[in-house]
Amino acid sequence: TARKFKISPKTGRPFPELPPGLPQGNGTFLPPAASAISKRLREISEPLVPLFARALWTTPGRAGDSRSALKEGGQGAESMELLSTIEAVAREKNKGDGAFREARYHDAYRAYSNAISIVEREGNAHMNAVLRCNRAAASMSYQGYEEAIEDTTEALRKAPYYFK
Repeated sequence: TARKFKISPKTGRPFPELPPGLPQGNGTFLPPAASAISKRLREISEPLVPLFARALWTTPGRAGDSRSALKEGGQGAESMELLSTIEAVAREKNKGDGAFREARYHDAYRAYSNAISIVEREGNAHMNAVLRCNRAAASMSYQGYEEAIEDTTEALRKAPYYFK
C-alpha cells in the first residue's frame, strides 16, 4: 500500500502518517513517549533512567528526547549530572550556531571547541562529529583549512556514518 505523508511544521520535511488510532506526532520523535518510558523506568529502578537517557543522547537526533526523559523521570544525582552535561553542550552549540549565523566565526569556533571538550569526556561520538563539522565550517569561513581538514577527518573517524 502507498504511504501517506504529512509535512512537519517544525522541520518542513515529509514524514509518514501513522495508521489511525496511533498518535500522529509532528515529524519528530514524540517526547511524551520518552518521558513516559523514563517515568516507568524510575518506578522500576532510578539508575535505569540515566542509562536510557544516555542511550537517547548518543543516538542521532535524539538529544532533545534525552533531556525530556531526564526532566520527567530522572531524580537521582546521576540523572541531574547528565542533564547538566547535555544542557551545557546544547548551550555551547547554540552559542556557536548563533555566532556562525552572525559571521563571528572565531567566536563560533571557541563555542564549538567548548562543547567538544565536554562531549569528549562523555564519549558521545555522534555529537562529537556534529560539533567537529560545525567547527570545521567556522574554520573554513576564516580560511583555517588545515583545522577544518583535521576536524572533518576526526569526525569521520568517530562517526563514519555522519558525512555532513
